[in-house]
Amino acid sequence: MRRMFFKLAMALVFFAGSLAADVPGGRKSVEPCLSGFTIASAAGGNKWPALDLIGRQALADATDPLEAVLGFSVAQVPIVTAGLPLPPAASPEKPSLVPPDSAGQADMAAVISRLKEIFEKEGVPQKWVWIAEVESGFDPQAESPAGAAGLFQLMPATAERFGLNIAPYDDRLMPEKSASAAAQYLKHLRKEFGSWSLALAAYNAGEGRLKRIMNDYGARTFEDVSRYLPAETRDYVPRVLAIVAQREDQSSRLSGIPGAF
Repeated sequence: MRRMFFKLAMALVFFAGSLAADVPGGRKSVEPCLSGFTIASAAGGNKWPALDLIGRQALADATDPLEAVLGFSVAQVPIVTAGLPLPPAASPEKPSLVPPDSAGQADMAAVISRLKEIFEKEGVPQKWVWIAEVESGFDPQAESPAGAAGLFQLMPATAERFGLNIAPYDDRLMPEKSASAAAQYLKHLRKEFGSWSLALAAYNAGEGRLKRIMNDYGARTFEDVSRYLPAETRDYVPRVLAIVAQREDQSSRLSGIPGAF
């Protein structure tokens, strides 16, 4: 078991490094890759404008599997591109996020598969494991100034709420335990708020804040609450949806390629 955990952690560290290699300044975060996505606010209202032509084309082949989970079209997500593309789609010539000649590619495929197994066991759609790419760049040792840590950037109170220890050793830094707690939390948020878009908003902004917004303004959908959310959360939800759509598209198209995600 300890050997398996070590391999899992090392594969994740390698993968996080491969993401950082393409990021200005070497930051272990995918945020710069998607920093061109911004919320488009309609003057005098909160209607969601469609993606521009580039965004539509980038997501065109990735939306169908996601529709059943989200309950709405990804093309309705209120984001526009500002000169920076989505992460490139994979192809047989470029099969995954990790370079084809990388020794860690097969290990990373196994990591993603294992994380998906954990999410499925907790009753959460497997595709939401890609939240870790937005949260930490798949760095299991990532820590934020606010106190969040691990693959899924769980705060101490949230981690303890779902059975993790913070001391003497921080379970949030253990990939499998972090994934299990994150999946349980997402399942709770989905049940509490009734949609995955609101669950994602609560995951980022905090369920207490989201409840207050919904109660104070009578808002019931992400479209309704988005105008009252912090800018970070308004950007976070479409960023996650775009990443999930892109990565799941890669996975489905490359499932027959050895070592691909």
